[in-house]
Formats: sequence, structure tokens, C-alpha cells
Amino acid sequence: MKKDELQVAGRGRIRMYETLRSGTVRHVRDVEFDNLITQFGDEYYSKRAAEIGSIPDVTGIKLGTGVTTPSKTGGGAALAAYLTDSDQAIDGGFPTWTLSGTGRAELLYQATIPAGKATTVSPITEAVITNENPLTDATSTTGTTISRALVSDVTNKPAAWIYVVEWTHRFFGV
Repeated sequence: MKKDELQVAGRGRIRMYETLRSGTVRHVRDVEFDNLITQFGDEYYSKRAAEIGSIPDVTGIKLGTGVTTPSKTGGGAALAAYLTDSDQAIDGGFPTWTLSGTGRAELLYQATIPAGKATTVSPITEAVITNENPLTDATSTTGTTISRALVSDVTNKPAAWIYVVEWTHRFFGV
């Protein structure tokens, strides 16, 4: 008899928009990234599936400027260098859930960081999903970080720019 096994994989994207003087919003570019589900994230999803305990919902995302390699536990399982004012709640209507014909389920989280928030001249190099409750303007911890990613090609966030951060977590049997 074949043994069932569940795997979780993550992908993300930061969509960057610029607000022009006319008020028009122009799409600048997208940056995609892989993300690692942390040990706390594994615990989060498994406890939610089994309805064990009262673990809080995912509340938001946070950005940072650190370069520590993501890891399941330890220093790579939380933000290395928090970007002030980058905490942002998950957008209304999210997460969404879909099931493909191949037995793969997908959760999509989205958070929109508006113009004027989390502005920086430093490159944004990391991002996390958290279930911190309430969401605060402070770094993430390993006990609230569901998933963490290193991000490349995101130079900075000028004041007129809007970032839409999307995270997809895929669940599939092997």
C-alpha cells in the first residue's frame, strides 16, 4: 500500500506600481521569489488542519533588509533586519483557496503596502508572513513567522510606490 505524504511549497511575487503626479498608477515590474515554510509554519498548517488548539490566523506580512539565508528554525526563520513601517495586514478577501484537478491545493495571501508606507533607500531583501496578533511595527519572531523569503531585484521603495505582495502556498500529495 502506498503511503500518503503531504508537501508544502511556497512561491511569491512583489508587484511594484508607481503613482504618477497625475494620480495615475503605473505598473513598473514584478519580482518573483521562492519562500520557505518555517518549522512554525509547518506546525501552524498541521494544527489548523487537525483543529488542534486555537492558533491565530495569518495577520500580515513584513519586509526587511537582511540577507540571512531562510531556514526552518533559528535565525533564518524570522526577519534578520526589519524595515520600519513595513508591517501590513492581509488584504480583505484573502487568503483565497483553490483546488486543481491534479489534487493540488493553493492558498494565496496578498497584502498591499500603500504609497508613503515602508519607504526606504535601502534594497528590500527579505519578506515574511506572520500570524502575530496584533500585527506590530517590529521585527518578526520564529514563533510567529509562517514563511520567510529572500528577495532579489527589489532596489528600494520610493514614497510614491505601491507594493502588492503575493504569497502562494501549495499543498500536494506525493
